Amino acid sequence: FIVSPSGASMDSPPKLPRDRFYNSVKDLPTIFNRLQNEEDMEGRTLIILDDLGSEIKSGSSEEAIILKKLFNNGRHIGKPILDELTGEQEESGAISIMITAQKMSQLPRWIRHQLSHLAVFDMRNTKSELLTLYDEFFAVDKPVFNEIIDRVFSIPYNFIFLDCKKSKIYNG
Repeated sequence: FIVSPSGASMDSPPKLPRDRFYNSVKDLPTIFNRLQNEEDMEGRTLIILDDLGSEIKSGSSEEAIILKKLFNNGRHIGKPILDELTGEQEESGAISIMITAQKMSQLPRWIRHQLSHLAVFDMRNTKSELLTLYDEFFAVDKPVFNEIIDRVFSIPYNFIFLDCKKSKIYNG
């Protein structure tokens, strides 16, 4: 599934069935219901939340509840693939989420704390974003952090890739 306010206007949209495109976080209850109840929804599912930061921050309580279920319990949501003969589980019904945002601060803290990986592009012109990145994702002294930022972003279009679970930093 892809949830994107600009999805309908993409010149070359992702190769997904049209019924997998949605426009708003208000559509999350529909997606959640489909994952729970439709026949062809077995196995792993990827939900891409594209550029919905401001909508997520100001969303209703129903969308917040669904988002929390997806982020906190995604590995338990969905239907597993079962062997037709034995009924044994071949693959779980887990959900993965990819989320894009113009600013990290648009995402609530509870979402940022659930991230397993993070790709960060140059944000040196926004002091509050750098502070959020440092406070929430880097376990180094401030001078070391500043050196990492300066080295990585001295190359145009470069980025930092963080593996938040393993506390590893990669130069993109």
